[in-house]
Order: sequence, then structure tokens, then C-alpha cells
Amino acid sequence: MKKIILLFVFAYLLTSCKEIANAFNQSYIYEKGVVLNFNNDNKKTVTASINGANYNLYFDTGSGADVTINEAKFDLKQAKILRQRDISGFDKQYKVSSVYYVTDSISSKLFRLKNIPIFITGREKEDCFHNDEYEGLINIMTDSDLPVELNYEKGYIKILDKLQTAPIGYTFMESKFSSVSSVFKIKLFALGRSDFFIFDTGNNGPILLNDEIFKPKELLNSIDYIGKSVGGSQIVNHLKMYDADFQMKNTKFTQYVGISKGSKRSIVNFNFIKKFNWIIDRKNKKIYYKIIDATKLNNPYSKNHAVHVASAYQGKLIVSYSTSDSNFGISKEIISVNNKTITPQNLCEMQSLLNSTEDWEKLNIKIK
Repeated sequence: MKKIILLFVFAYLLTSCKEIANAFNQSYIYEKGVVLNFNNDNKKTVTASINGANYNLYFDTGSGADVTINEAKFDLKQAKILRQRDISGFDKQYKVSSVYYVTDSISSKLFRLKNIPIFITGREKEDCFHNDEYEGLINIMTDSDLPVELNYEKGYIKILDKLQTAPIGYTFMESKFSSVSSVFKIKLFALGRSDFFIFDTGNNGPILLNDEIFKPKELLNSIDYIGKSVGGSQIVNHLKMYDADFQMKNTKFTQYVGISKGSKRSIVNFNFIKKFNWIIDRKNKKIYYKIIDATKLNNPYSKNHAVHVASAYQGKLIVSYSTSDSNFGISKEIISVNNKTITPQNLCEMQSLLNSTEDWEKLNIKIK
């Protein structure tokens, strides 16, 4: 579950970010007909200028905030403090301070924004936060009053003219739009039942199913992974993995999915989203889709070995993600890799080695 929102956990606490922004005379201007290309072949990030400085931002439609920047990547001197307040969220015994900043401008070829609150989150140095792929999250491209095209076939985002009829080659899909954030949902049929799935380009794990609606039969694997509470303490989460049959009109396909006990949300992932071109018409509350290649829609569960992730926590290197067939249990401390003892000096280097190695059995790893 390498979902990047774990880096910006507070963004999900802001359930009414649009209402916050409305209090500061913000301005959203979108350029019709202009193409904003994704930065590379993975089609996840775009470039935007914040007060004149360029940032590589992950286009995350599941984020609750317009713009979120990691503190380590952001020059706080370029923005003026807007407001500071305490937030207590999931864990009432902890309080954490967060700071909102307001920008003079955020711009790209596609949009020009003014007086937009930016949510800043930070991570301790020991957490080894280093990601050259992105420096934060952005979720404003689908807010336009005009329809927005997400073209994953050619790799761009574009503002369109008003739609009089369904676009040629596209199919209408039932949807729901939030009135307080940029988040929206699409209706999908799976396992003979339906639900409205959050459209989340930031979900790099499996498609997630609502535990109260969907009841898959054959368990294929299970996963333990560590998240963090608002106060920074560790939380071990459990996810069961299945294959599920989906249907969109006359097109049928199989996707691997995850279910967490008691979860009441269904969420599609980036791997699913990128197999379609999309047109999002927020003003008229309509969504259209076009399959890029029907032969590539199937994505059943397939694994040849146990899967792991290592993370730094309080000066130690721990197993933070582990499948049920792993020889390395969740939360276990890794004390050495290839006969090199883990030290504060090499902790981030060893984390990088572990997380870039697909099969940990090929390494000499000792845990305690």
C-alpha cells in the first residue's frame, strides 16, 4: 500500500477545504483548449509554478486539499502565513499543529490561481523522505466550470468547450460530486453488486471495496501495513486480497481488489484509471469514459513471492508492509542487510536498497 497520501495525512482531515478557500477571495481561471502534459510516461505528475518557483506535483484526485506541499520541498519564505491552528482528528489524545499558507499565484499552461491556501506537511529527517517523482499534491484540475479531459492514452489534461451531447466514442457513467471538495465518485458494478467508487489517482495500491456491500469468496492473500495516527503513533492495518469480476456496460474484466474489515468506502486506483480516457463535467455532474485498450483491462492478482516495504521509524528500520507469506513479520526491526549493520548514518541508504529490491529473499536480512 504505497499510497502517497500517507506522506500528507492531514490533508484528509480537511473535509471542507473549499469552504476554507472561499474565505480568502481565491480566484480560479482555466485556459480553454490548452493542453497540460503529464511530466513523464507514468502520467502521474504535472508542473505548476507557485509564486514563481516550479514544483513537480502529483495529480491526486483523492486528496481533500487543493494543494499540499511537503515541508522539506517547500521554501516557506516565499509565502505569507495565513492561519495556524491545532487539529485533532482520529486520535483525540494527540494534538498536532498545522500551518496554512496563502500564495500570490499558482499557475501552469492550464490554469491561473490566486490567493489559494496551501497545506504544508512535514516529515522528520529520520523518515528518509526523498522522492524525486513529486514534491506535493495538486487537485484542482477537475474544478473547472467547463468539462475537463483526462487523456491517459496521449498523456495530457485539457479544458474543453461546453458539451451539448455525449462526446463521440465516450460512454456516460453515473457519478457523484462532493460540494465541499474536489473529490468525486463513479458508479461501478463488481461481483454482481454496485457502489460509487472514489476516483483516486493517488491510490497506487489495489482497488478497494466497501466491506458492507461486496463479499468476495476466494481469499488469495492478506497484507499487513503500517499507517500513522494524527499524533504520529503507528497503526497496523489489515487488507485481504481477492479477484473480482467487473462490468462496464457490455465490457467485462477481472481486477484484483482489497477489502479492509469494516471499511465503508470503495476506491478505484491509478492502475484502473489510466486504462481509460475521461471527461469530467463537474458543473453538470456528468462523467464520460472511453476504453483505451479493452484487452488490457484484466488485472488479476498475480504474485511470485512475498512483498515487503521498509520504513524508518524513531531511528530504526522496520518492516512496514508485508504479505501473509512473508518471513519478515510486520513491525519487525531490521538490524542488518547483506552483513551491514543498520546505523543512523546508513539507515536511509538501506531503506532505499530494500524498497528497490523486488524479492527480499535475494538479500541477507536479519531482524529481531
